[in-house]
Amino acid sequence: MKVSALLKQSTSALLANKGRSFLTILGIIIGIAAVIALVALSSGVSDNVAGNFSSLGAKKITVNSMEIYAEEEDEPEPPSGGGAGNPLGISSGEQNTMRQLFRGSNSDPTLTAADLEDIQNISSDLVTLVSPQVTNLSEVVVDGIQQKLNLQGVAPAYFAIEESAIGSGQLFNQEALDNNDQVAVLSPSSASRLYGEEVDPVGRTFTVDEIDYQIIGVLAAEEGSGDFGPGRGREGNDIYVPYTTLLAQYELENISTIVAEARSEELVNEASAQIEEVLLANHGMAVLEDADFSVFSSQDILAMRDSTMGLFTNLLVGIAAISLLVGGIGIMNIMLVSVTERTQEIGLRKAVGAKTRHILIQFLTEAVMLTLTGGILGVVGGRILAMVASNFVSVSPVFDLATILLAVGVSVGVGIIFGLYPAFQAARKDPVEALRYE
Repeated sequence: MKVSALLKQSTSALLANKGRSFLTILGIIIGIAAVIALVALSSGVSDNVAGNFSSLGAKKITVNSMEIYAEEEDEPEPPSGGGAGNPLGISSGEQNTMRQLFRGSNSDPTLTAADLEDIQNISSDLVTLVSPQVTNLSEVVVDGIQQKLNLQGVAPAYFAIEESAIGSGQLFNQEALDNNDQVAVLSPSSASRLYGEEVDPVGRTFTVDEIDYQIIGVLAAEEGSGDFGPGRGREGNDIYVPYTTLLAQYELENISTIVAEARSEELVNEASAQIEEVLLANHGMAVLEDADFSVFSSQDILAMRDSTMGLFTNLLVGIAAISLLVGGIGIMNIMLVSVTERTQEIGLRKAVGAKTRHILIQFLTEAVMLTLTGGILGVVGGRILAMVASNFVSVSPVFDLATILLAVGVSVGVGIIFGLYPAFQAARKDPVEALRYE
């Protein structure tokens, strides 16, 4: 049988009952449309999150102090295994991390000057920039008015790591760090809070615990950064001073945070591993789960994002696949009805010489044409649905050609799988009995 004749006969048979054919493929259309829309929106969210994390510094590595709480303390220690009391199986290291996040920075810092120096001594082929970060919430006095702002003790490298640009004045340098100079750089938000929108505070002074600091610069605010200031939008109401000055002022020894920058995104994991190895040796610990510090990077967060988004997408696609299953059952049901209705036609065709395989191929072709049409309409509907939904969720959908081809392929597969049984039923009919059928 010629392919053109086969397609013509199949098309005529399907168009003979247009309404029934459309209702038959409606489940396929809904299933494919749901898959296309959900995957496109999920990809859009994933790209958006990736872009946001990239803006936070794809090469940045952060080391945080993390107090380890002993079991003999009054506070009960949550279990570390995956039993009934800890169904998620959270490790002891993760528990300590969560404690630190919930308790804030009230615990004593555990990172030392030796830790900082050793990280700085890591090969420049891995780590290019390193800066401590010592935070102190302080009463800042300007013209007799007190305001609470974060005093951040950092090194000059911090501004390069954070990609913070100067708006007016200048950043402090290594000489200011070595001399414990009492100089400060303000974020735009802190400058506005202390001196108002219209005043350039460069050259002015403020007092913190009877120590006068001279303002030598104000960071630039990027467009769209809002109250969070410049760079990657995290400065907020912060005032930056040489960390040596801050340590001396409050007689501090340890450091709460160390930030570093890997030479490239590809080397972030290797650099993180090297930092972990150095700190574990310094702190006399064998495994990271028992450490009094945590090391993480944007790569770690992106990995968590990929895992979460993958699970979410698979869940949504699984739900949408139920619609395809229902649509496939509908295809089988209607094709069986069609076989029954066309029993005499099957008998007549066999009587005039049609072979069993010809009948089989024709009914299978009709099933595939139904689902293929449903798949194409589903792709179009999915694109429209995703574009409409994007107006409500503020996410630009990402349409992947591979996903579209896979969706169409799945629809064809549904036609083959659920069309085989009706096609076999039609092909196996005895021509004599078929001609007698009323």
